[in-house]
Amino acid sequence: LPILLGQEDAGSLVSFGAVIAVSGVFGVLFFAVLQKQAIQGEYPMLKPRIDLLAALKNSRTEKRKITLSMLAGAVFGVFKEGMPLLPKGWPLLDHPMFWLDNSLILVGTGYFIGPATYGKLALGSLYSLAVWLFFRAGSFQEHLMNPYIFSVTVGFALATGILTLGKIFYRQGRELLTGKRKLALNNSAVGVLAFYVAAALCFYGFFTDIPVWSLLLVLPFSVMLSLSTVKVIAETGFWVSNLDEVIPVLLIGITFFQNMGQITLFLTGVIAFEAAGIYFVLNRRVGESFGIPPKAVTLLGAASSVLGSILCVGVTYFIATSVGFQTASLPAPTSRVFAMTLEGLLQSIHQQILPPYINLYVAAAAGAVCLLLTHFRLSPMTLVAGMVLPFGIMLTVGVGALLRLVIGKRAESYRYLFSGSSIGEGLVTAAALVLAGIRGM
Repeated sequence: LPILLGQEDAGSLVSFGAVIAVSGVFGVLFFAVLQKQAIQGEYPMLKPRIDLLAALKNSRTEKRKITLSMLAGAVFGVFKEGMPLLPKGWPLLDHPMFWLDNSLILVGTGYFIGPATYGKLALGSLYSLAVWLFFRAGSFQEHLMNPYIFSVTVGFALATGILTLGKIFYRQGRELLTGKRKLALNNSAVGVLAFYVAAALCFYGFFTDIPVWSLLLVLPFSVMLSLSTVKVIAETGFWVSNLDEVIPVLLIGITFFQNMGQITLFLTGVIAFEAAGIYFVLNRRVGESFGIPPKAVTLLGAASSVLGSILCVGVTYFIATSVGFQTASLPAPTSRVFAMTLEGLLQSIHQQILPPYINLYVAAAAGAVCLLLTHFRLSPMTLVAGMVLPFGIMLTVGVGALLRLVIGKRAESYRYLFSGSSIGEGLVTAAALVLAGIRGM
């Protein structure tokens, strides 16, 4: 975010690094208390990692399976990324939004989420397609800014976050009243939320010029949105976050704070809070599979937040100055949506109207639908993931879900094939990105 906004000087990057580090520690400590009560799910994105670690201590046969499948995935990645032998995708229609991605990672994701979850994703994607057919956006980024997509996803995310946090408070409130639980910072949702808000107020109040009352308004929303992000990751494996959409709206549209540098600094902090907390939850789930003590994962997570902030700033600066964001190599569609969000907000402030992509009636209706879906045990956030995923990616994921359906009861026998190929291609893709950065220097 700072680089995309032209804040590339050393002082700005140091400030952003400090905010990322401290906010990451906040996220780890926050989710260390709440993760058992708040986040339940299959976490399909963890299955390749767990399979790899499990194979290392299991029989030679399983080690051979994971090794061969990783090698196959790596060869596939080399042919696709390094040589013009395999295309990166195929156009399905004469439109850039309908591009079928050639990715074993996406196929593996579809295999692990299974046909049932994919069916829910497809419902969200069909809604998104209907909106596109009616309004015909030129690009997928513009499509996501349609109020019937933007406002619906925000309404679903806020309602899900409020419901999740409300359930935690209700459950723990009953335990407090019956004497089963004591009010403390380390074992209650009320205590840990109060601690986080107080500490964050002091920290962000020192690093930014944003009024304290504005922070007090925005911070609870950041917590609720982070909980909804964890929920969609637990169910689908896709990272769908609304922080970079809602937080600027609140700061600019409600508090009329217009310093882009300060807003970006604060937004970087709450995103780091969410990311560190989510990765802690993921690593803790992996640790539980192998008997690693939760306290050890918490300490390592906090330390990693500090070290990761240094690595994050360094790597981002390296990529931005060599390859560049919003280029053919790194289109960064999320950053483009963020930039369009800010542009719309600033223009609307001067005209004293809501930006076109925000429709309060649509958001309120989406929140009501979210409550209805939750009542019938249908996860709204799975639908949201389907709404915001490009149509070509949805089709590629569908290939994996279809293979899972065809294989049926023998699905567990093929886990290593999909886990290893996903890891192998992922390693080659990461290496190709680094090499592209080195060449661009």
